[in-house]
Amino acid sequence: MARLRLGLGLGRLGQGFLCGSLFSFLFGYAAAQEAPWAASKQCPERYDSNGMWKGSRLVGGNYTLYCAPGFEVSGPNGGPSRSLTCPPSLVWLEELHCKNVDDCAKLRHGCGALGICLDLIDGYDCNCENGFYTRHYLDSEIVCGPKGIDKDVCHGHTCGAYGVCIDLVGNASGYDSAKGIYRCECTDGFFDNGVTCERQDCGNKSDPLGTWLGSTKFGDEYTLRCPPGSYIWGGALQEVTMSCGASGQWLSDYWCVNPLDKEAQSRMATMELWLDVASVLLCVLSAALAAGLTLGLATVEPFGLQVILAARPEERNFGSSHRAAQLLHC
Repeated sequence: MARLRLGLGLGRLGQGFLCGSLFSFLFGYAAAQEAPWAASKQCPERYDSNGMWKGSRLVGGNYTLYCAPGFEVSGPNGGPSRSLTCPPSLVWLEELHCKNVDDCAKLRHGCGALGICLDLIDGYDCNCENGFYTRHYLDSEIVCGPKGIDKDVCHGHTCGAYGVCIDLVGNASGYDSAKGIYRCECTDGFFDNGVTCERQDCGNKSDPLGTWLGSTKFGDEYTLRCPPGSYIWGGALQEVTMSCGASGQWLSDYWCVNPLDKEAQSRMATMELWLDVASVLLCVLSAALAAGLTLGLATVEPFGLQVILAARPEERNFGSSHRAAQLLHC
C-alpha cells in the first residue's frame, strides 16, 4: 500500500515536471516566432537629400537627422542635427528636413550700402553696383564700396547693414571730418548719426479726433484710427496706414472728421461763397470808378453777379471802352 502511494506521488510529480517543461518549450517557441514580428514594430525609414538619418527606429529609440555643411534642421531651433523618438503609434510626430542656412542674415554689414548679398550653399557673395566691384574685408565680412574704404582706419567700425565705413583721409571733400577720420555712407532711408547708419524718423503726428499708432521710422507702419462715428477725411475709411519717406518727411497727410459737423461745414461754405461775391463786387466798383464810368447794379443772384455799365456821353468811344474793359479784368 505504501509502495502504491509512493508511485502515485512520483507519477504526479512527473506529470507536473512534464507539464512545466512542455509549457516552457511552447512559450519559448512562441517567443522565438514573435521576434521577427516584434522587430517590425518600428517607425518608417526617412531620407533627406541634404542630410542623413541615423539611429534606431524601434519604439522608444532615437532617430537622428544630421545635416550637411551649409544646412540646418528645419524649425525654430535649427542646428546641425535633431533627434526624434519613435512613439507607440509608429507615426513620427514631427516632419524634419535639412534647409539651406541663410548666410546673408547673419552678416553685420550685409555687403554694405553699395551691394546686395547673394546667399550660397555654405557661404555668400556680394553683388556690387556698377563701378564698385572692389571688395574689402571688414570684420571678416565682404563689403562693396569705393577705394576710400580702409579697414585699418575704420578699426573694425561697423555702420550696420545699411551703410559702409568711408575713410576720410584723402576723401574728405563733401564730408564733415569733424566727427572723426571716418564716416558712414548710408543707403536711402538712413542717415549717419556719427556712429552708425540710423533710420530716418518723420516724427509723431497728432489728431484732435483720432489716434496715431505705430512707428514713425522709415519702413515701418504708422496708422491713424478714427473713433466710432468719425472717418478719414475724403472717404469712408475709419483708419489709414502710411510710412515715413526715405527723406525723413511724411509723403501724405490724413485727419479724422465727424459727419455730424456737415451742417456747420455747409454754412461755412455758404459764407465763403458770399465773401467771394463781395470781393468780386468790390473789384468791379474799383475798376469802374478808376475808368470814370457810372455803375448801375441790376441784379445780384446767389451764384452770379450781373453788372450793367453805362459810359458817360463824353467817353462813348472805342478807346474809353477798351480802357474800361482792361480795368474791369480783376
